[in-house]
Amino acid sequence: MNLEEDIRQMVLSMDGVATVYAADPVWLSALKQLGSLMDPDSAAQPVPFVVCSEAASSETDTGDAGSTGGSSCRSVMTVKIRIGTDGALRAPDMARSVAGAIRTFVTALHPDVQVKAVVEISAIGV
Repeated sequence: MNLEEDIRQMVLSMDGVATVYAADPVWLSALKQLGSLMDPDSAAQPVPFVVCSEAASSETDTGDAGSTGGSSCRSVMTVKIRIGTDGALRAPDMARSVAGAIRTFVTALHPDVQVKAVVEISAIGV
């Protein structure tokens, strides 16, 4: 499995999570699929449930004790996921819990990467 699928399976196993939806809203997924169908040289891409994107982030030291006074570049991974809950926890608590689990999971696999988790709750079960 890849990182995105590992994250999806981990989130699905959490208490309070009922489902994981496509990372993009339905209208955007449909638009992307339509765009790929209109290009004869490209095949339709599978709809992702989790999107991980990585970029370099520049951090500047402020000259505090123990710092070198220079700047360093650290990689930042943004993980985007949309979930449905079963209503067991309040939505903000559920989002924080899932975001924390994602950060812990990814940091364990990639300790040199800073993780930003974006959790959207699309449905709350009752």
